[in-house]
Amino acid sequence: MTTAPRPSGIPPMPERNTKALRAAIAEHTPQLLADFDTHWKWAIGDAHDIAPVPAFLAQWWAEFAIARDPALDRHIHDLESRAADATTNAEATQLLTQAAHLRREAGKAEPGQSATSWGRPGKWTGSIRPEPPATPCPSRSAT
Repeated sequence: MTTAPRPSGIPPMPERNTKALRAAIAEHTPQLLADFDTHWKWAIGDAHDIAPVPAFLAQWWAEFAIARDPALDRHIHDLESRAADATTNAEATQLLTQAAHLRREAGKAEPGQSATSWGRPGKWTGSIRPEPPATPCPSRSAT
């Protein structure tokens, strides 16, 4: 599968395996490569256990899906930064909920996919209204 950027400028997602993901990171988001390799060595290599591989792949799959789209990456970091500077817990929660939603959606990208509705400007830019969670979290109280 080619990882050449599409007309949108956003490279498609690679095959869903660590070797293809590492190659895509090296080619399109090299700023993530050192962290990817360090995390791999710590979580997988030094542990001599492949049990954590699916979780490792899921985490880095979402990281690459976001980093390959500079506008989406900036937007998520802006939401997180604004949450850190928020003056109320409700405002911070709202901003972090939207950032988390975008991160979850990024993790759902399929191999070969270059962008989806969550990654197109206009679908998320400028809005701080997150979609409601599918189920409320019982361990959190409303503030």
